[in-house]
Amino acid sequence: MSPPGRVTVLSSAGRPAPRCSRRRVWLLRAFSVAVVASALSFTALQASDCVHRYRQEPVITTRAVQTVRTLPLPALTLCNPSMDGMVLYHYGVSHGYPTNLTSLPWAEEGNLTIPIFLRQVFPAFDKSLADCRLLGRPCADLGRWQHRYTTGFGLCSTLVPDPDVAARQVGDGFSIQYNHWAGYSEQDVGVQDGARLVPQLKDARRLLVFLHARHEPFTPLPWVQQLTELAVQPSAIARARIELIIERRLSRRQAPCRSRAGYSRVRCLERCLSAAQLRAANASCRTIDMVSAAPLCATGAEYLQLLGRYSQVAAPSGRLLDGCHARCLPPCEALLYHALAVPYGYHSANLDDSTTTELHITYASKQLELTEQSWAYDRSALLGEVGGFVGIMLGVSVVSVMQLLQAESRTGGRHTDGQAVALNGHIVCTCIPT
Repeated sequence: MSPPGRVTVLSSAGRPAPRCSRRRVWLLRAFSVAVVASALSFTALQASDCVHRYRQEPVITTRAVQTVRTLPLPALTLCNPSMDGMVLYHYGVSHGYPTNLTSLPWAEEGNLTIPIFLRQVFPAFDKSLADCRLLGRPCADLGRWQHRYTTGFGLCSTLVPDPDVAARQVGDGFSIQYNHWAGYSEQDVGVQDGARLVPQLKDARRLLVFLHARHEPFTPLPWVQQLTELAVQPSAIARARIELIIERRLSRRQAPCRSRAGYSRVRCLERCLSAAQLRAANASCRTIDMVSAAPLCATGAEYLQLLGRYSQVAAPSGRLLDGCHARCLPPCEALLYHALAVPYGYHSANLDDSTTTELHITYASKQLELTEQSWAYDRSALLGEVGGFVGIMLGVSVVSVMQLLQAESRTGGRHTDGQAVALNGHIVCTCIPT
C-alpha cells in the first residue's frame, strides 16, 4: 500500500517507476552558477589587462625613406666669433690688459653700454651681409635677417627664407657667397679713452655657419639645441653635405609632445632658462644674449655676474634643466638638418679688409629619412579584444543556463520528492509537492 498522500505509479512492466533525483538538479544548478561566475571573473580579468595595456600607450617606431621633388631651404646662421663677450672678459685676466668689459663707460651710457660697444666691435658686418648672395640672388630678396649677439659665438645673423622660397627649392643644393670681414688685433680691444676698434686682416678668424629649421631660432646653448658647426676659413670655397630627417611622434601621457602651429621648443627653453637664471641670481636685469623682457644691465658688475651664469660655457644646474625640459615639450613633428663640412679649396690671399667666402651646400640625396611613431595597441584593438572575450564567455554562460532551464522544465520546478510516470512508453519525472 502506498503511504497517505502518495500515489504509486507502475511502469508498463508492472514495477514501480524510478524516483526523480534532486541531487542531479542541484549539481546542475551549482555547475551553471560556477560557470557563469568563472566566465564573468575571467572576462573582467582580461578586460582589466587590456585596459592596462591600452593605458600604457605602446608605440611602434618605423623608419622609412621618401623621395621628394621639393627640398626645403634651411635657415642659415652666420656667426663672426672674432670678438665675443667671453673673450673680452678674459683679456683682462689672462693677457694682463687693463681693458675688459668693466672698463666700458657704464656710468655715462647705462644699459646702452653693450649695444653701443657691439656696434663698434662689428662696424662692417652689416656690409658683408649686404653682399650676401644665395642661389645667385641677394640674400635679402629671399628672406629676412635676424641679428643676435651671443656670448659664445659673437654676433650672429640668421637668414630666414620666405615660406615660398623654402618650399620651392628643387635641385641638389644651393650656394651662399658673402664677404668675410677681418677680426681685430688684441691691442685694439676695448674702447678705453674712446678709442675705436680697427679691423686687422692678420687676425681674421673663421666664420661659423649653422643650418637649422626656419621656424627655430638660433641658440648657442648646446643643452637647448644641438647644431653642427661649419667652420669656414676666410678666402675659402667650402662644401657641406646635409641630410634631412623628419621625426613624427605621438603625444602620450608618459611622453607628451606639442603640435601647436608655430611652436618652437628652442624659444620656450631659452625663455624658461633665462627666467630661472634671473630668479636664481635675484637679478632684475639681463645680458644681451638672454631671452627675457627684463632690461639690459646698467653696471659692469651686474653684467659680468650674469655673463658667468648664463653663457655657452656656464651650464645651468640639472634641476633647472629638468624643470624647463618638462615645461617645454618637444614638437610632435620636427625637421632636422645634419650637416657635414668638406673643405674644398681656397682663394688667393687678399690685401683688402674683406675676403670673399663661398659655401656650397648640397643635399646628400633627394630622399629624406622619416621616423614615425604609430600606436601598437589602439582603441579599436582594445574594443575588439575585450569584445572577443566577452562574446566567448557569454556564449559559455548561455549554454550553461540553457541546460539548467531544460532540467528545471523537466522536473516541473523546485520540489522535494517525485516519481516517474510512463507517458506513451516514456518515463517522465513528475514531482509531487509535500
